[in-house]
Amino acid sequence: MEKIEKWISNNKDIEQELIRLRRHFHEHPEVGHPLPQTQEYIVKLLEMYGYENIIVNPGGSIEVLVGPHDKKILLLRSDMDALPLVEHTNLPFKSINGSMHACGHDMHASMMLMCAKLLKKNEKKLKGQIKIVFQPHEEGLVGCKMMIEDGVLKYPRVDAAVGLHVMPATEDKTGTIRTIRKAMTTASTIFEINITGKSSHGSMPEKGIDALRVAVHIYQQLQEIIPKEISMSHDDVLTIGIMNAGKAHNIIPEKAYMKCSLRSYRPDDQEYIMGRVNELVQSIASMYHAQAGITILQQAPSVYNDPALLKSIMDEEKDVFGGYIKKLELPLTISEDFGHITANVPSLFVTLAAGCKQDGYIYGLHNKATIFDEGCLMYGLYFLYNAAMNWNVKY
Repeated sequence: MEKIEKWISNNKDIEQELIRLRRHFHEHPEVGHPLPQTQEYIVKLLEMYGYENIIVNPGGSIEVLVGPHDKKILLLRSDMDALPLVEHTNLPFKSINGSMHACGHDMHASMMLMCAKLLKKNEKKLKGQIKIVFQPHEEGLVGCKMMIEDGVLKYPRVDAAVGLHVMPATEDKTGTIRTIRKAMTTASTIFEINITGKSSHGSMPEKGIDALRVAVHIYQQLQEIIPKEISMSHDDVLTIGIMNAGKAHNIIPEKAYMKCSLRSYRPDDQEYIMGRVNELVQSIASMYHAQAGITILQQAPSVYNDPALLKSIMDEEKDVFGGYIKKLELPLTISEDFGHITANVPSLFVTLAAGCKQDGYIYGLHNKATIFDEGCLMYGLYFLYNAAMNWNVKY
């Protein structure tokens, strides 16, 4: 394979097409699932590229196979959903519908589409089989699990997987690819707490059961779990981001609501902390004669990079990317539902620098003013393409 700078210089036509694809997705974002316009656009292009057996699963994912049959299968995964944010940029291709690709999934989808086109064009050179998958609803941490339930890892069976995520506002130059052995992101559990007391007039608090009072005590006690019961070296984080109760200044509220997220790198910490959350919620509610319940809304395991797969792929990529390959010093504190795949098959997940702070790309992911450097697109595309072309040869 060519060195990355030479390949980019020799393929300006591919770069322009890639940018056009990305700008289309950015201008027409869709949130969650279903993503009818996005799915239709991707399927139409895959047909144009020569794919015939295009599967659109009930969970909304799209999958195609390319390469020789009866060979080991490498899955390449791209997400394609956006966020419910109103875009605050001056880009000429800014969103037109009140949602925004503030997490860069427009870039992921465009890179994967162009990778699909190149792999189909060079199908006879492939030594292994490649399954290309476009996934909805990553932002809800449920889309990956949905497509696994649809059988994307089984029919036919996947032997390994690769995923990629763009990262703006980095210290690294655009195009830099970073990863780390074993745990790369935190596991995430998003849950809600519903508290029921008894309403009364504010002048007669003794006749009510103040749900807000209960919520405040729960809030305080949950904040004690990690600093007092978990080792400081484990880097667990429990966030209570929403706490609502009451509708009038002189009424004791009957209901209170809390929405929380737990992030950790260790499954045993997740289990222990959630167990303690349940104990504290129930005991505090009982102490104040209220009722409370916990509902798990979404969960995603930590993204885990298989050491052997990482070494085999990244050794090959270093020959092409040189100084654009770096090791992460620490795992990422974000969560990613690609963890559902890494829990099932040997996998590799990398980040792609999409705008350096020194160059003015100052807003990170999930910000309404986020701008990504499109100069990263060809680097990400070639990383995926190179991994696919070498699959079942050196890995």
